[in-house]
Amino acid sequence: MNENFVHVEGVVKRDSEATSPNKGVMVMDFCLEVPTGLGDRTEVYVDCFAATDACRQVDGFVEKGERLSVEGRLTFKTITDYNGNKKSRMMVYAESIESLDEEYEEEL
Repeated sequence: MNENFVHVEGVVKRDSEATSPNKGVMVMDFCLEVPTGLGDRTEVYVDCFAATDACRQVDGFVEKGERLSVEGRLTFKTITDYNGNKKSRMMVYAESIESLDEEYEEEL
C-alpha cells in the first residue's frame, strides 16, 4: 500500500514546457485549478512538478486551459527568498500525467 499517493484532475493555469537543466533530465512545473466539489464553485490551486518520465507522457509541454489528470506524491518545499523570508509550499511530484481533453486524445 502506497501511503503517499494523490490523484488530482484540473485545468492547467499557465503554459509549461519541459527544460533540461541537468544533462538530459527533463523537468517542468505547472499549476492546476481544481474544483473543491463543495458546491460553492470554489477552486484550489495545486502546484505540480514533473521529471523525465512524466514529461514524456505529455511530450514535454502542457497548455493553459488543458485538462489533466495527475497522479503522484505530495512533497513539501521550503525556500528562502531574496529578502531572507522563508516560504514553503506543498506540491505534487507527478509520476503520471494524462490529458483529459478529447481533442488531444483524437490526435494520438
